[in-house]
Formats: sequence, structure tokens, C-alpha cells
Amino acid sequence: MTEENKKVDEIVEILKNQNMFFILSHVDPDGDAIGSLLALSLGLLRIGKHVWPFIHKPLRLPYVGLDADKILRLELPKVLDEYVCVALDCTSENRLGEVSKHLHSFKKVINIDHHKTNTLFGHVNWVDPEASCVGEMLFWILKGLGIPFDKDMWGNIYYAIQTDTGGFRFDNTSKRALAIAHCLVEEGVVPWEVFSKTSNARKVEAFKLLCEGIKQLEFYNGGSVCLVVFFKEDFEGCHAELEDSEDMIELFRELHGVQVMVLAREIRAGRFKFSLRSKAGLDVSQIALRYGGGGHRSAAGFELAGDWEEIKTEVIQGLLAQMGDGVH
Repeated sequence: MTEENKKVDEIVEILKNQNMFFILSHVDPDGDAIGSLLALSLGLLRIGKHVWPFIHKPLRLPYVGLDADKILRLELPKVLDEYVCVALDCTSENRLGEVSKHLHSFKKVINIDHHKTNTLFGHVNWVDPEASCVGEMLFWILKGLGIPFDKDMWGNIYYAIQTDTGGFRFDNTSKRALAIAHCLVEEGVVPWEVFSKTSNARKVEAFKLLCEGIKQLEFYNGGSVCLVVFFKEDFEGCHAELEDSEDMIELFRELHGVQVMVLAREIRAGRFKFSLRSKAGLDVSQIALRYGGGGHRSAAGFELAGDWEEIKTEVIQGLLAQMGDGVH
């Protein structure tokens, strides 16, 4: 039996033997986080468990199309020590938001993640950096629980895989991810139905912000590194919110010749949230770790505070040094 199989069996046994579960993912959740949260919650509800699916703030577009409002909770239970906490797609306690202050209060903490930079903060930790997403990992757990086919549950697993692989285009699109997607379709998941729930859901304000970003593109190292920054006044001028820029880095990474994309957003005065993407094999998680962040080899993030020009220079120099070049 492989180590992965042992972890699946261990977690499945806990889920079978316990009855009350507090399930959450990270702040500012993406498609994998939300799809995984919904899939596990629906699965446990299906077998009669008491589930508290927690989300840090109301779902934003495009995720509202997943019809999750009926089960997601915005408040914490009054008594935490009755619950087993299941943290999904969280690299560290810091990504749990306000819940990080209460981790010690839960009966047990299960940490399921696919980031190699995970800090192993749970009592039980299953971290698989080879997995395309947490949704892929939950596929095996839900199978282990023997839950009968549920279109919504499996549809959310498909959604998690689809979004975290960029529609099966990113370099984490493995044979295993494709095999699971195939299995889900065989089970009855209809891909276009899953996609249609979250398509056509981008706000006009997001497009206005995108236009501002295009105007501000900066290129380094002969065009192989691209950076765009959104300041608070950019958001205000477009009547946009931080969430409206969440997935723009995936659009910018498609620019011809760009191997590393940097998106910076001012989240409050003088503090910037950085997202990094790499197409060149560069391990951007090493840059993120340097600043207290984390992520994957080709996708990572962190936050920095200070003078923008100084921060920008430091980050770009760090990237170019790791690429083996000087600042161009």
C-alpha cells in the first residue's frame, strides 16, 4: 500500500467514524477551493453527517452560479470542540483567516492540500504536490466513502479540476487529472453544464479594470517577464473590487513571449498582494517563500508592504536573478 493510499484510508476512517464536520478553504477562494468545499460537504451530507461548510465572505462572481448559498455558512459554530475541522487547499494557518485563531479548539484538524509549501498544520496532513488540485484528491476520498452517484457532488469535483488546470491547458494537467475527469463524465457529469453555471459572469467593472491593466503592462528581460499593477485608485476609478482582478493573471500569461507573469494589487495603502505565474519551468514558489508566501512551481503568491517602486525593483531583480539574468 502506498503512502497516498494510507492517507486516503486514514481520512476516510475519520470521516466514517465522526459525525460533525467543520469544512473550509482559504480566504479569497478560487474554483478548486470552492468546488472542493462544496463536493466534500455534499458528500458528507449525503451519508447523514452534520456538516458546517464555512466560507469567509459571500461568494463572488462567477462562483454564485454554483448554487451554493443553501449550504454555505458565514458564521462560526458556537461550540467548536464538537467538530472535526477539514481544511482544504490551505498552505498554512494564515490562509484560514479568522479561523486560524480557533484551530486549537477543534476536536481534530485534517489538512488536505496540493501545495508543496504546505506547513503541515493539521493533526492529519495529506499533502500531494503531484495532484493537479485538491478536487482530484477528494475524488479518492469520496470514492472511499462509497457515496452513491450525486451529480452536484461530482460536478463540483469536475469544476475544481477544470478550473485549477485552466480548462486542461496548464502544466498540472496530468494523466491522473484527465483520467478522473473522464471517469466523472462516464459517471454522468456533463462538462458544458458545469461550465455554463459559471460562464458569462464577468462584471462590466472587471472589463474596465482589465483595460487599465493592459495600459500599464511592463516588460523585462526582453519581454520574457511581464508585470502589471493595480493601485487602489485603479479599482476606485473603475468602481471595481479586488475580486474583479482575481483571475486576470491567467489572461495576461497568454501574452506571446511572456514566460513569467507578475500581477500586483494594492490591497490597502502601501500593501500589495503579488501573484506569480511561470511557463518557463521557473519555480516561482521559491520567490514567494522568500516573502512569507507559498504555492506551486508555476503558480505562487505573497504580500509585501512598502514603497511601490522599491518593492517592484526587488521582486523583479529576484525573479531575474533566479532566471540567471540581470535586470534588463
